[in-house]
Amino acid sequence: VENRPGASGTIGTEAVVKAPPDGHTIMVGPASIVTAPHLYPKISYDVLKDLTAVTNIGSTSLALAVHKSAPVGTLREFIAWVKSQPGKLNYGSPGNGTHHHLCMELLKLQAGLDIVHVPYKGSAPAENDLIAGVIPMMFLPIHVALPKIKAGQIKVLGESLKGRHPLFPDIPSLHEQGVTGYDVDLWLGVWAPPGLPADILARYNSEIRAIVARPDMREQLAGQGLVPNAGTPEQFAKLVKEDFEKWGRVIRDAKIKAD
Repeated sequence: VENRPGASGTIGTEAVVKAPPDGHTIMVGPASIVTAPHLYPKISYDVLKDLTAVTNIGSTSLALAVHKSAPVGTLREFIAWVKSQPGKLNYGSPGNGTHHHLCMELLKLQAGLDIVHVPYKGSAPAENDLIAGVIPMMFLPIHVALPKIKAGQIKVLGESLKGRHPLFPDIPSLHEQGVTGYDVDLWLGVWAPPGLPADILARYNSEIRAIVARPDMREQLAGQGLVPNAGTPEQFAKLVKEDFEKWGRVIRDAKIKAD
């Protein structure tokens, strides 16, 4: 295993794109792979053409969290609160172009909200300021939000998947609360170099799906808030294309630039 982090995953992705399609190189990557090309226009590869989609591994969501003192308890109250003072409230994120950032911008576009973005340099300082009340709101990965809810530090008003997260069924989705069609899946997937032979692709897909179905692996994924949902290469490629197009629209409409 070789870790190649940086630039929203583009460094590792470029290495896989350039690798020979002999079955010796695959990549596990997050959903930011489909947002990076819209944020870094000089990227040398086409995420839809220059990678072979093998399978998704699991899905999770982000939660809309507010400070415990916020005068709201539901999404409807949140929207009314924000609309009563346009441009006066702010929200945090770990940085420009992160899914925390994009989730709020999507909500702003769909619900017609005016909230000011405050980008931080990483998750920890943003989360600390949310707990301290320096910022009144932000999106958090749902498994990160849960212990903070139990500690009474924040309130969660909804989660980003269109249907309720199977591991956290008591948290309603934003879609079911009136932001119709809101759906953000923070998935994890597997890719291979372009031109991977069909027999090798089928073998990888079959083996990975079997691993993801194991009880010990399901338990490990659940610890990260992930629900296993490995599927066919075609299903994963469809998800990648849909998210690539959706986030492209959001990034253009919200005029988002990378740090």
